[in-house]
Amino acid sequence: MTRRGADSVDGLAAYFAGRLTALSNVHSVVFNAGGDEARLNDIIDATVAPYRAEGRSNIRSSGPDIMVPRSVATTLALCLHELATNAIKYGALSRPDGQISLEWELSTGPDPLLTITWTESGGPPVVEPARVGYGTRYMRSALTSVFGERPEFSFDPEGFRFVVRGPLSRLVQKP
Repeated sequence: MTRRGADSVDGLAAYFAGRLTALSNVHSVVFNAGGDEARLNDIIDATVAPYRAEGRSNIRSSGPDIMVPRSVATTLALCLHELATNAIKYGALSRPDGQISLEWELSTGPDPLLTITWTESGGPPVVEPARVGYGTRYMRSALTSVFGERPEFSFDPEGFRFVVRGPLSRLVQKP
């Protein structure tokens, strides 16, 4: 599927290298945290670090301190890589003043929901793609499997927005 989405051999190599880097970074975070789980903040920081502009805060991330198992960390890393790659090609990261806000929060209650929101601003006007690509299909499938709910993609002309949520109890269960 990745090969079909590539425009050239160089494009395929760059895309594949980016995925390997995302996986490598998240595995390092999980390994350094003990091997079974890691802090969500560390996973997000390691995954988006290659996309942060030097000397600027083009990607801001914030949320409560939450530990997630390796399976959740890996899925999130690949999905965040997909989002960042698309932001570089078509969205906020394709412009010098573009910004990404990556936030997560827990609702209150007996089984809190974890909600992760990726919001882009300062990029070109957003247009919903004519076709659903591999990355979107992967994110829908993988995140629905892990979170138990289908992620939301919003193509507002002012900025792309992505939201995924699921019960924290489902996300912190160890295999």
